[in-house]
Amino acid sequence: MAEDTIGYGRDGFYVGKRYESDRGAYVVLSFHGPKMLVQFDDGKQALLSIGIQWAVQSRRGLAIQHLGKSQELNRSEWTRDMFCTLGYLASRCSIYAQVPEWLGAEFANVYRKSTGKSLSSIDSGLHLLKHDANKWGLTLTAHFVASKQVFDGLDFGDDIEPHEEPKTADGWYVSNNAYIWQLLGLGFVLGGKQDVDSIRRNIVSLWTQNAVREAFDAGVAISMVASI
Repeated sequence: MAEDTIGYGRDGFYVGKRYESDRGAYVVLSFHGPKMLVQFDDGKQALLSIGIQWAVQSRRGLAIQHLGKSQELNRSEWTRDMFCTLGYLASRCSIYAQVPEWLGAEFANVYRKSTGKSLSSIDSGLHLLKHDANKWGLTLTAHFVASKQVFDGLDFGDDIEPHEEPKTADGWYVSNNAYIWQLLGLGFVLGGKQDVDSIRRNIVSLWTQNAVREAFDAGVAISMVASI
């Protein structure tokens, strides 16, 4: 079979088939030694390294697999102080997602399964990154304001380290996809408009102890006092 015949393949790539790259989507036209001639959606053609593009496809596959696993909720390690922190975040938290365009559809699907809400490209908190943004996966961040005294009483769990916002007074942010997926699974949403009552109901449905609700409400109360 000729190397420019539709259906001819090499190392996982096939003539006539469409693939994604950091430069955008392309269709394979033919193979030339260790490279392949491709045509991008804008009509431009280029010779790309088969080995490098294979690595790109593998990397993207791993990103999609990790995206699906990151949303799993771990309920066994939450402490009273962590529930109190959830209450504070529910009143003060804004969540943002940086998503490469090629991962957008998969992220929207997982987000809908996790939150029960649909996502559009104009939603507050969603930033779709162009193909040339040099970003290979999802980044979730949660931003909030807290005085040093309040911050010292918050507990995000082991291995979760908030960072100071350099341009916001008393501003902090958490950049940990696994933790923020857990927030989304509890009713948090992208953007800055969190539904405290909905989040409380979700938490109480998962952890039925009165102490959990009391800890959550204590965090909400701290937020209310801090805002005065």
